[in-house]
Amino acid sequence: MSPREDFLLRVFQRLDQRSVEYCVARNADTVFVDGPSDVDLLARARDVGSIREACEAVAAESSFVLAQATRFANHSWIFAHESGALVRIDVDTEVRWRWCHVLNAEEVLRERQRGERFPIPAPQHEAAILRAQIAWRGEAPARYADRLAALGAPVISAAEARRSLALAALAHPFAALAYAASDAARCFERCFGALRGKPACEVGASVVLAGLDGAGKTTFARALLAEVARSRRFTGVRYFHWIPSPFRRPEFPWPANGDQPRRAPQPPTALAAALSAARLARNIALARIGFALVVRPLVRRGWLVIIDRYVTNYWLDPASVRYAGPTQWLDWARQLFPHADSLISLSADAATLRSRKGELSDEQISAQIERLRQLPSLADRRLDLDATKPVQALVAQALDHLGKP
Repeated sequence: MSPREDFLLRVFQRLDQRSVEYCVARNADTVFVDGPSDVDLLARARDVGSIREACEAVAAESSFVLAQATRFANHSWIFAHESGALVRIDVDTEVRWRWCHVLNAEEVLRERQRGERFPIPAPQHEAAILRAQIAWRGEAPARYADRLAALGAPVISAAEARRSLALAALAHPFAALAYAASDAARCFERCFGALRGKPACEVGASVVLAGLDGAGKTTFARALLAEVARSRRFTGVRYFHWIPSPFRRPEFPWPANGDQPRRAPQPPTALAAALSAARLARNIALARIGFALVVRPLVRRGWLVIIDRYVTNYWLDPASVRYAGPTQWLDWARQLFPHADSLISLSADAATLRSRKGELSDEQISAQIERLRQLPSLADRRLDLDATKPVQALVAQALDHLGKP
């Protein structure tokens, strides 16, 4: 039995013992399969606290640690096992698409059915949940289409799902207002919540992760998140990919599926340069807002803020950020982008990078390795790590560099 399956079965058992009503909303066939897929639960709002307590109690018994807890349209908790396995549990208290109401938890739980090892929604409710997910995703994955067909429900496109949900939501105008108000309140909290609160640790830090594709930045970030959560060396830890923003839900360094398509270089035209300048100015503004409202307040409260890539691709891989302007503009921009406390660079030889990722040619890898060595300072300090070493050794080096032995 995998750590994930053992963890979830214990959670389900504990919820049953506490008489907490819930159901696995979708993807019941992959609940125990290791990977980045989440476990979607539906429960009443009054029971969310009990579910979290049950998850944390089981985690303490089974070598898991709560690595991240966030709140957006749902409640989301990510638990990390000492082996590196991750389990993400999302708890919804209603089914909706944006501000369009679909179902409430009471309706679903009243007609739920008992599956082989956990309760599941009735077929008509599961179909409605899948249509809402198709609307959220903007696409109809093959597994959703297959499941809808198995339920005897029509398979629809994302556009059709959104139209039908929007029309159906006209019957619930007050629910739409409640959703809009709660979303606005959470956005306000993300923007300004970091400005208050008593620190649990006196010293926090902001860290930029730099490195080429295949250097293991995502794996390193996950291990660092888990170690900080396990050891409580900081008040908390927050992860951002690209530019930190108070307007997005918190992120987590999940592994990418396979090689990602690369962007073609921008043509050296006046229009391309003008658009590059506009995007560069926008990113400077977003970075300054993010550091002012989120990064620096969290650091003052003793948090570790990890910023994966940040704006390092302007120097490492300009094509990936659609930059076609002169290098002199980047020299000016470097002075305007906010600087983190530390920059941690993960590097490896070309052969290692090529074996892990097939996105770049050998020539491109060699060129980017040289650019990484010459990367301008975007932080007060810099630590260069050998990405071929075990990840736990790299985490120990990083924490020692940050003054947190």
